[in-house]
Amino acid sequence: MIINLAISDFGFSAVIGFPLKTIAAFNQYWPWGSVACQLYGFISATFGFLSLTTIAAISFDRYLVIVKNYKTKNFLIICTVIGFLWIWSILWTIPPFFGYGRYVLEGYQTSCTFDYISNDMPNLLFSCGMYVFGFTFPVLLCIYCYVNLLKVVHNNERIVLISLSNDGSEKQHKSIRSK
Repeated sequence: MIINLAISDFGFSAVIGFPLKTIAAFNQYWPWGSVACQLYGFISATFGFLSLTTIAAISFDRYLVIVKNYKTKNFLIICTVIGFLWIWSILWTIPPFFGYGRYVLEGYQTSCTFDYISNDMPNLLFSCGMYVFGFTFPVLLCIYCYVNLLKVVHNNERIVLISLSNDGSEKQHKSIRSK
């Protein structure tokens, strides 16, 4: 899954983000027209969505391994999860091509993103869906996983400290506590 995150981040920054955004920023306008704006918005949104959902999947994987003691690593399952993340990301970023939401120039007119300002119903539904499923859900999943992971780590540290103090090994107890 780390490789999937690297591909997503590389796709966003090297392929789409850096070259097109930099040239547009130097020109102080978007020089490639509406179709390129639509593609730029779609690809940027897809890679952004994919990065966040991949981070959430990595968090969930760590949660399963550490909190639930799930040890099995099956290549087919990992590939299925990665495939699902790609399909999930594309399904949430493709609706503007079918009239639900749109990709528009933003801010200084040097890059394109989904239209989060317009108030028409298809656009609001798309923007809310992107916010909930592309940002809020992955962030809440990460928080849940890492809070539970920290609880397990904290409890295990207490168990180790208690067992060391019961052994009468005060020197080891102090050295572990200082770390």
